[in-house]
Amino acid sequence: YKRQALALVNLGKTLRNLERLDEAEKAYRRSLALFVEVEDRRREAVVRHNLGELAYLRDEPDAARAQLEPALELRRDVGDRRGEASTLSVLADIARYQERWEDALRALTQGLALARAIRDPYLQARIQYQRALMAFDRDDLETALAEVEAAVELVESVRARISGDTLRGTYLGTVRDYYELLVEVLFRLHARRSDAGFDRRAFAASERARARALLDLLGEAPVRLQAELEPELREREESTRQAILAAQQELVEAPESASAQDVARLEAAMRAAVNERELFEAEARTRHPSYADLVYPKPMGVDSTRALLDGETALLEYALGERGGVLFVVTAGGLETYEVPSRPELEPLVGEVRQLLERPGRRNTTRLLRSARMLFDAVLAPAADKLEKYKRLLVVADGPLHLVPFEALVESNEDAAGDFARALFVVRRWEVATLPSASVLALLERRRATGWSVDLVAFGDPDLPSGDGSPAEVRGVFTELPRRDLGRL
Repeated sequence: YKRQALALVNLGKTLRNLERLDEAEKAYRRSLALFVEVEDRRREAVVRHNLGELAYLRDEPDAARAQLEPALELRRDVGDRRGEASTLSVLADIARYQERWEDALRALTQGLALARAIRDPYLQARIQYQRALMAFDRDDLETALAEVEAAVELVESVRARISGDTLRGTYLGTVRDYYELLVEVLFRLHARRSDAGFDRRAFAASERARARALLDLLGEAPVRLQAELEPELREREESTRQAILAAQQELVEAPESASAQDVARLEAAMRAAVNERELFEAEARTRHPSYADLVYPKPMGVDSTRALLDGETALLEYALGERGGVLFVVTAGGLETYEVPSRPELEPLVGEVRQLLERPGRRNTTRLLRSARMLFDAVLAPAADKLEKYKRLLVVADGPLHLVPFEALVESNEDAAGDFARALFVVRRWEVATLPSASVLALLERRRATGWSVDLVAFGDPDLPSGDGSPAEVRGVFTELPRRDLGRL
């Protein structure tokens, strides 16, 4: 029975991930009946929790509570403290959704205490993020800032300890909401106290979010650099990574009965491993700066970004959240911020522009010009007066804005009468370049200063096993190049 029930639980999880919620519920209910029959209360609690989450996804909060509240009691009875904290987290979300503020705060307070007691940074970060959302909903921005900053610091500490950048990038991708909320809170605080530097902190947070995920991914991809690490440094790098992983695992897996002295010893071992890694990073920056730029990137701030820009260039960085969006305009002269629509508001408009660009034709010209003008009004018009005197725009897009070329936006189509030749496209007024982040601009500038250049870039389609455009063909092209000049992602 247990084997069959476990298989049904796994099936339910898979179906849920595929958004086949009705089938997932059937699988969970079949497994629940089996666990109840064999009196496996721990796994019964797990399935009830999963059923509660399913109901909440369907916007059925009362049905969700009908499963989650028994699951909470079961988890308390069997001593599953991690599961108890997880269920409290979901119950708090439901209470916030129903505006039962006291119930939500009580559940989060209990859950946070449990997460700290079992030393689970993932749960701690999640619950502090929920507390930040509650404070934000109630317009308590100072509390929201303290809570979301604590969540982000936990996220960063976990990221630093995860082995392999793909995992780190994936983890940061799942908690991008934390960074979005941090930027939004800081932007709102800037609107209230414009002289307190909240706008600069918001820009730094935006860079921190995108630079960690992107540059970390580039950093540990199999890139062949001109100056590779010596074997001794390679070995030291791996040993520090393994030491951090081992220390983290021991700390997380320490029994709840562990003495304060034992916990202090494990925490000291973690700090020592992290300190050793920081010493290695400093040495790598000195001996192999190109390698360190990629593998250990440092996100940018306003002043360091300004220093990269000449008097004719403006950097536009977008941060789009679920509730609102921010446009940061950085120039050699300073920073300005503007409110732009949220991600959900922009998605349909971007989709329309993209669809029309992919289907050119005279019948679509008027619609394209109109939609491209609407998108310009949404994302560029707020800063248009500021940008008038600049020749060049460096665009750091976010969310759906990655899917549309800014050059194709239309500043004015009043006199175009459906004629492309008469429409004032962005590209007719500004030079436009796109960047993943300001940190990448800094990396490119450092490379340019050392005389580094690229003569050929080739891309292979991973969906093609062979033939024109396949990775195999690209590798064949590069075999003809001198090895010392070859870099490959």
